[in-house]
Amino acid sequence: IIRQTPSKFMSSTSLDCAHIERVPDLAIAQAKFVLTLPEYKDDEELKAKLLNTIVSKNMAPWYVEVCKELNWERDEELYQTMASRNESRLLELDQAIDNVLTHGTASEF
Repeated sequence: IIRQTPSKFMSSTSLDCAHIERVPDLAIAQAKFVLTLPEYKDDEELKAKLLNTIVSKNMAPWYVEVCKELNWERDEELYQTMASRNESRLLELDQAIDNVLTHGTASEF
């Protein structure tokens, strides 16, 4: 039997999760998996969607893995751009951590 109303342990607001970003985003992993299937390996729309997500999130290490697994030709310039952005972000976070440790206050990340 499917319960139509929330249980006494769930608030009504806990049921609305559409606005919450999923970490990790399993849709990305699912898209990669689907592209390994023979009937979907040439699905250009799905390839583009996966690549756009990888690029928008600067997922450089995972881009390398996806290229290997799906036999995609790796765009070295794209990889270097994402890797550089990741390195810059790591430096920003390191500086923010140092600031907190030194001054006891957090700056915006």
